Amino acid sequence: MKNFTKSSTILVIILGLLLASCGKDSVLKNEVYNNANLAEIVEKVKADKNFKKEDIEMFSAGIARFAATPDTINGKTIAQIIDQQKDYMRESSVAGLLNTALTTSHGFKYLGWQSQELDGKQYNLFGFILQNRNQSVLGGLFSNHFHEISMHRFRLQHKRNNK
Repeated sequence: MKNFTKSSTILVIILGLLLASCGKDSVLKNEVYNNANLAEIVEKVKADKNFKKEDIEMFSAGIARFAATPDTINGKTIAQIIDQQKDYMRESSVAGLLNTALTTSHGFKYLGWQSQELDGKQYNLFGFILQNRNQSVLGGLFSNHFHEISMHRFRLQHKRNNK
């Protein structure tokens, strides 16, 4: 019984230390980013072992994404840039998932295109047929997109017929 108590105490201490070390987050995330201190931040991140690999990747991608418009991230903390990039990556992943769902469950047939004038401007209209290849109904996923497309097509048809 004495060995069991000693073993369980050691196990609890080890688990506590493991959980405490896993929960550490880098204090660098509170640093404010600007174009002038990027090299300094890179050196600090390189030296900080608590700065997680995923956070380094998100921070790097966030800076790269806003490289053309650096003023949009100047003055933000590293944590804010990482969170913005995570949100962007999630939105991109969801869009990719919707695209995969659409392309794997539907067949596409290109019908052609025609030039059309509308409100004094010339437009090229492209026609496609979508065929549902499986029994699932994906309308709930794409209903907003299809509704917008249908309404746009209706407006074009309506304007063409009422000229």
